[in-house]
Amino acid sequence: MLIKSKRFLPLFITQFIGAFNDNFLRTVILVFITYSMSLDKYYEGIFVNFVSVLFILPFFLVSATAGQLADKFDRSKIARTLKVIEVVIM
Repeated sequence: MLIKSKRFLPLFITQFIGAFNDNFLRTVILVFITYSMSLDKYYEGIFVNFVSVLFILPFFLVSATAGQLADKFDRSKIARTLKVIEVVIM
């Protein structure tokens, strides 16, 4: 079974946790904006959309460069390096 293979399982778990973390953080920020801040309904909608764009923008901007790097260098090394950088940034 592919999901239990030694090379695929760590990648799958890392991707799953990363996607879950991003979506959970986005949802928490949106809930905070919606319920904690007493904003006008017009501005509340703008902030909710702004937060959504902020979370999607890095994937949009960096995906082409990441694809080129993955074709040029070892993918596992790139994935490990990017996860370390992500942890440092967080």
